[in-house]
Amino acid sequence: MERKRGGFYMKNETIGLQGMELSEVIRELRIEQKVAQAELYEGLCGRKVYFRLEGGEGNLDELLWERLMSRLHIQYKLFEIMLGDEDFWKKECRRRINRLIRQKKWEEAGLLLEEYREKAPEDALHEQYVRSRQAQLLKNTDRDKAGELFQEALELTMTIPELEKRRKGSGVVSEEEMWMYLEYRDCKQPLSMDEYPVLLKEMEWMFLENQIYAECYFETAFQYARKLLEQEFYVQCSNVCEKTIQILKDNIKRFHLAEFYFMEAAAKMRLRHTNEEERELFQQCKMAYYVSLSFMEEETAKEIERYSREEYGWHITG
Repeated sequence: MERKRGGFYMKNETIGLQGMELSEVIRELRIEQKVAQAELYEGLCGRKVYFRLEGGEGNLDELLWERLMSRLHIQYKLFEIMLGDEDFWKKECRRRINRLIRQKKWEEAGLLLEEYREKAPEDALHEQYVRSRQAQLLKNTDRDKAGELFQEALELTMTIPELEKRRKGSGVVSEEEMWMYLEYRDCKQPLSMDEYPVLLKEMEWMFLENQIYAECYFETAFQYARKLLEQEFYVQCSNVCEKTIQILKDNIKRFHLAEFYFMEAAAKMRLRHTNEEERELFQQCKMAYYVSLSFMEEETAKEIERYSREEYGWHITG
């Protein structure tokens, strides 16, 4: 199998499944889903570049391939075995950055992001990734500025009005674009309590059917459950947490798993009736603490321990 450093030679590479070339994969999926060419490539690459790619010519950057697949609701990781060394490094580097950010290791994430920026191609998609993660790091200290940076990053490929139009009309939107949109909304124009269930229903279907939008789906569920808890809608919060925990377990995912366990317990504490129920909730908080440690989320574990001690007088680490 012939590979070119820094990208794919589409004409000669096959996915090993039905002998299809990469160009055929894109074309067949696009036709099957009745997606117009312009709608698929708009904002991601130019017309001539896309026509050459679908025609089986030219070099395809792995991030462009990822976005095209995501807009077509296909898991990009199914094709990762085909990546050359340089492309694999870029993909793995983005994963490490994302993991460090989830673990709230801001300094390490920032340093790795700078390394990525120096080595990645100078194009709109890689610049979009860098800006969006810079916004994510900035969100902890300046949400307003972070919101502006999320918008700048998103609009390198799609405007906010266009994304909202496509969402409502079942147009193609990649997972990364949806994630940036939700981060922008969280910083600048938070979703209303009525919007959350509608959006969750849309993304739940996408996740369960195609295993995409995972980060968007679980992050939105987490934000919704937290707002329900803050506004003292304890039954609704408990229901959202319970359902999401089951979906996480069924699909072997770990997005906010410890936090969902803890929020469910915190909501049920407001509804408890017996000492036995309180003992069960104490054990659930303790489990949430150790789940977070098992995923190396020390900061989350500290927050759970502190809240349990200050709010309920529980010493869950003893």
